[in-house]
Amino acid sequence: MIYSMTGYASATRELAAASGTGGASVSVELRTVNSRFLDLNFRMPEDVRVCEPTLREMLMTKLSRGKVDIRINIQRSEQGANAGALNRDALDQLAVLERAVLEAFPESGRLRTGEILRWPGVLAESGVAAEVLRDAVLACGKQAIADLIDVRAREGAQLANMLLANVTEMEAIVARITPLVPELIAKHQQKIVERLQEALGIVAPDSNGNGGSIGNISREEIAERIRQEVTIYGIRIDIA
Repeated sequence: MIYSMTGYASATRELAAASGTGGASVSVELRTVNSRFLDLNFRMPEDVRVCEPTLREMLMTKLSRGKVDIRINIQRSEQGANAGALNRDALDQLAVLERAVLEAFPESGRLRTGEILRWPGVLAESGVAAEVLRDAVLACGKQAIADLIDVRAREGAQLANMLLANVTEMEAIVARITPLVPELIAKHQQKIVERLQEALGIVAPDSNGNGGSIGNISREEIAERIRQEVTIYGIRIDIA
């Protein structure tokens, strides 16, 4: 089966948040163009970068060559987009605790940004669990790869049909031209003879090559040269 080297496929999944509010949409897009080797280029959010090795293995199992662009998009809903935002109430409570600690222990240092962000409750919980996102990316990737193979197979079948149609047309042209080849060769031979006659001012050599010589060129040499030119011409117009 012939497969086209170009193709496009995509797959999308809608995810609901565990809390019932928010959610996300996961999509995987694949684009392929011709290339001598298999070249995989990934563009994806960092929170699903862990999926790259598995997706790469899935693609290498199905494809042997071509440049493949893999684009992964995660679109969170408005509620989901707020996931990970700072919880002002938790921050206020933490600030109160920090002041109390500093009053009791003035020599203690203030909290750093990383410590604040890691404090339980400071960051709102994500609307969709990371494991759910990763599973959705892999599922979309598997579906997109299957669809891509189907697209390339359909385009390859169209290409094969076009090539077969062209071959059939060429065969018909060859069949029409082949009977004309002997006549073309004879005309070309006559043209060579006439040009030599005109250039050398001689009568064309007979079929037996009889005759003397013209300067340093014998009639036999002229006849042989004509045969060579006719042979070369016959090879050049050979359409078999």
